[in-house]
Amino acid sequence: VCLRFVTLPDVPSALKQAACVTFKNMVKDNWSAISDGDKTQIKASILPLLLSGPPPELRSLLGAAVALIAQSDFPAQWTNLVSDMVN
Repeated sequence: VCLRFVTLPDVPSALKQAACVTFKNMVKDNWSAISDGDKTQIKASILPLLLSGPPPELRSLLGAAVALIAQSDFPAQWTNLVSDMVN
């Protein structure tokens, strides 16, 4: 939900930043408790969002979340991370 919120055009940037902080903290504190299906959905949507050119303050938060996920799941549970980044 936080990642979708960030893509909405009429949302003020401060609220988008709050959504990114919430998402990053959720990943940091609760990644292991998230269902595999939700993890797959998050992994499929976060890189395109990160690479879509969000403002720097959002990009740094999303990048931190990607790093946290990668620390936990790469390479065993996120086998396509490198190929998705290259594409």
